[in-house]
This record gives sequence, structure tokens and C-alpha cells, in this order.
Amino acid sequence: MDAPLFLYAFWAPIHDSSVVQVMLVAILILVIADLVFGMLGAVIQKNFSSTKIREGLAHKCSEFAFLIVADVVDALLFAGANLPFDIPNGSMLTVMCLALIVMEIASLAEIATRINPGLADTPVFRVLKTAHIIGNKGEAVEPVQPEGE
Repeated sequence: MDAPLFLYAFWAPIHDSSVVQVMLVAILILVIADLVFGMLGAVIQKNFSSTKIREGLAHKCSEFAFLIVADVVDALLFAGANLPFDIPNGSMLTVMCLALIVMEIASLAEIATRINPGLADTPVFRVLKTAHIIGNKGEAVEPVQPEGE
């Protein structure tokens, strides 16, 4: 017995794409790593706070809300919703997964520089900071001036 279309439409973008399945597992692993290493960094810096943990969990839940929205858009496309522009079926969830993976990797890089401040001076981290991909939270990122000015 097949599930009704209105239920299957929400499951299809995940069920029909092994790429999305792998990306969702990657997000889960990265979120758990972010939480664990964030707590480790707080313990090392001696500023561990249950309030910060609750805020971090709320931020992670809001990230998953974006995944739900992307799945709803993909379900509408799967069910045949007509839009004035073309979006391939399943692509909203893929794009949102990719965006969250990049965000989590950047967050882990920031945490790594808090745990080991010496990493901030390495060439890779200087490039990430110059490109405004990472930065210390609460610290204004100064624009980079071209050499010779």
C-alpha cells in the first residue's frame, strides 16, 4: 500500500536522493561536533554556561527549521505546484543542506581558533578571516585594506 501523495510529497525529496540523505547525516554529525567542541572550548576558556548551551541548541533548532521549509518547497514542487520560474525537484533541500554544512564548518573553524589561538595565524585561517568566512563572535571584523595604501 502506497502512502497518500500529500504525505509522500514531503518524504520524496529525502527518499529519492542519496545526496540529500548523505548531506542530512553530515549536518547531524557537524551539529553534534559543533556542540561538543563548543562546550570543550567553553570549559577550556573557563566560561562554561548552561545559558549559552540553551542558546546554542536554539540556534541549531532554527537551522533545522530552514530544512523543514526547504522540504515543504520541494514537496510543493513534487506535487506539481506551478511556479513562475523553474526550480528542479529536490534542489531547495540540497541547497539548504549545503548552506548549513558550510555554516557548521565555519563554526567549527571559529571554535578551533578559540581552543587553539595559534591556529588563527596559519595561512588557511588568515584567508578564511580575510574572506569574512570566520571571525570571532562579538568582534567586529575590520575590512582588509589593499597593500600600499
